[in-house]
Amino acid sequence: MNDEIKFEFDGMIFTWDEDKAIANWKKHKVDFRVAAEIFSDAYAVDVWA
Repeated sequence: MNDEIKFEFDGMIFTWDEDKAIANWKKHKVDFRVAAEIFSDAYAVDVWA
């Protein structure tokens, strides 16, 4: 496959590799579209170690 997927969410454009998206779903059961929601989460916390 190796196709590029583009997704717009909350004014941001996300791009990822379809093969990576499939592997991510199989391993973590999380779709990249759902994972992208973290970037607009008002309660998200960045932790720098």
